[in-house]
Order: sequence, then C-alpha cells, then structure tokens
Amino acid sequence: MKLTSTLRLERDRPKPPAPTGFSLAGFAIFLREFKHWRIVGICLIPFALVAGAVVLAAQFHSSSSTSSEPATVVVDPQALPKLTDLTRADILVQAKLDAVKKSFQACENAKSNHAAATVLKRDDESLQAALKAFESAFANYRKLGGAIDYHAQLPR
Repeated sequence: MKLTSTLRLERDRPKPPAPTGFSLAGFAIFLREFKHWRIVGICLIPFALVAGAVVLAAQFHSSSSTSSEPATVVVDPQALPKLTDLTRADILVQAKLDAVKKSFQACENAKSNHAAATVLKRDDESLQAALKAFESAFANYRKLGGAIDYHAQLPR
C-alpha cells in the first residue's frame, strides 16, 4: 500500500528583479499594487484640510477687499529716536530708583544701629539727593511718554 499526500504548501513566488530603467507602465503597476494606500490617505488628510482652509481664506480675503489699491503705511520718521530716548530714560530712572533704595536702606541701617547724628544726617542728605535725582529722571521719562509708575516702587 502506497500513501500519497495531496497537501501542498503554497509560497509567494519571488518576483523577478525590477528593470533598472524607469517606465511609466512600471510605475503605474507599482502604484496599483502598493499595499499602504490607506495609511498614505490618512496622512494626507491634515494637509488637505490646511490647503482647503488656505483656499477659503484667500477667497474670503479677495472678496472682502473692496479697494484695488494696496494699503499705505505711514511711518513716523522720529519713531526710532523717540523710542531710543524713552528706553534710555527708562534705564536711567531704574538706576536712580536703585540708588534711592540703597540710600533708604543705609538710613534704615543707621537708625537701627543707633548711629551717630552725623552719620544719620549724612545718610539722610544722601537719600534726599537720590530722591531729587530720581524725580528729575522720572519727570524726563514721563515727558518722553513713559507709562510705568516708578513712584509706586519707592521705599516707604
């Protein structure tokens, strides 16, 4: 008695090597047989949404503009020098504020250490001079258009 089996294992047959040259027909076959089109499509959805939004925005912008003339921008030729002067004045006010704070602290230290009257008088005069310099710098800062209230930062 002879046993024969009809069970066979089918395997993918190796594909012949791809031709080295480019052909339109070969590229079309490759695209048709590509297994991952679903993943490619999912990855392209955000780009399609952004492109649609850009197209809609361009259409909205073109329909909303009634004038064919471009908008003119007026630039103050003194803007940069004014801003530079304001920045310098701001830096100076901050430096004078720091000097006032240091003088105030020196006065407080002299009072707490029960320093001699001459030391207290010297520190108080230094504080008054620092306050005067601060007020002058702050007035210039306000005149140039400064908006920060540095008076609120003075020591009390």
